[in-house]
Amino acid sequence: MAAKGIYLGNLRFLVVEDSDFTRKLIRTVLRALNVQADSIFEAEDGTEALKLMDSSRPDLAIVDYMMKPLDGIRFTHRLRRDTGSPFRTMPIIMLSAYAETSIVAMARDFGVTEVVAKPMSVLSLYLRIEETILRPRQFVETPTFFGPDRRRRRTCAYYGPRRRKEDLVAGRAGAEAAQ
Repeated sequence: MAAKGIYLGNLRFLVVEDSDFTRKLIRTVLRALNVQADSIFEAEDGTEALKLMDSSRPDLAIVDYMMKPLDGIRFTHRLRRDTGSPFRTMPIIMLSAYAETSIVAMARDFGVTEVVAKPMSVLSLYLRIEETILRPRQFVETPTFFGPDRRRRRTCAYYGPRRRKEDLVAGRAGAEAAQ
C-alpha cells in the first residue's frame, strides 16, 4: 500500500491514545507505512500531548476521542484556539469507537481534520493520512470557529451564476414553459 501511494517516511506523527494496546497498534501500522520509529511520538492523553508538541514537532496528530483528563475534542479545540501555536493548522485525525453522525459533526466543528472509526483498518487510517496530505483543506477563521473548511465536496452538478436549488427549479420551470 505505502509503496504504491505516498511516502510517509519524512513525516513526524503524534499518537494520542489512552489505550496502550491501541497506541502499539497505531505505531505498528505507521511503521508498516514506512514511518520511521523515531518519528512516532506517543501521549496517553491530550494534556501530555500538548506538553510534547514543542519537543516532538509533529506534522500530523492521531488522537483518540475518549480520554481523560483531556479528550481528543478538547485537545483539538485548545490547539486550534492558540493563535501563537505553530501547530494550529496541523492535520488532526481522530479515532473514535463512536461513529455516529453527531460525534463526527462535533469533531468537525471543533477543528478535527478527519475521523476514523474504530476498529480501524490499516487502509482506513492510510486513506485519511493520504487525504490530509494530498488534498489539504483550507483553514477558515470566524469569530466562533478556526479549523479546516468543513465543506467536504461540491454536490451540485451546476456551478453557474444561478446554482441555488430554487433557481435551478425555477430555471427548469421557465425552460419548460418556453417550449
